[in-house]
Amino acid sequence: DAYGFPSDGNNIAPRVAASWDPVGDQRTTVHGAYGLFYDNHITGMAGIARGINGEDKVQTLFLTFPNSLAGWNAPGHRLPRQAAPAVFPSVEISIDPGMETPYAHHTSIGVDRELPNQMAISANFVHVRGFNQVGTIDYNPLVRALGAGRRPEDVNGIPGTSASILQYTSFGETWYKGFTLALTRRFADRHQFLVSYTLSKAEDNATDYQSAFIP
Repeated sequence: DAYGFPSDGNNIAPRVAASWDPVGDQRTTVHGAYGLFYDNHITGMAGIARGINGEDKVQTLFLTFPNSLAGWNAPGHRLPRQAAPAVFPSVEISIDPGMETPYAHHTSIGVDRELPNQMAISANFVHVRGFNQVGTIDYNPLVRALGAGRRPEDVNGIPGTSASILQYTSFGETWYKGFTLALTRRFADRHQFLVSYTLSKAEDNATDYQSAFIP
């Protein structure tokens, strides 16, 4: 299977956690944890690659507006083959044979304090660092320096004679830092409540595995 996922069977996910009562009154807890967590691949990549590359005997023509109106207004929203260009380039998508499983390092540390009247307050800091996130690279992008609408693989330098050559690969990385503050009341007298506030920042360089093409 040309678009199957590479084998990646060496993933070990250790996790450790500890808590401590610094005062000794069983009302205050300081706790911390670390874990290595693996994600699942987006299996739709295999189906997308198969469909785009024409292995299912489906031919796809990409037309920009207003040229796309002809297809939309045609019976059944299907553009007759004779109305399409005699020859048009096809987008290619493949899966990196060296693609690895996404994973992230999770670290957290916090303090919990029990208050009177079945209440408690807690403060926690969380840090997550992710690697091998799936992203898409275009190896035949539009290059402005070559001229309007030109790609490196255009035949005889004629714009529109080649299309994107894409590959799903695991180059993406993520960064997350978050601080949470919460006040809770345990279930008593037929009610309970939770009030919390989170201050966080999240960054990545491969947000959308399907459309964020990077030359």
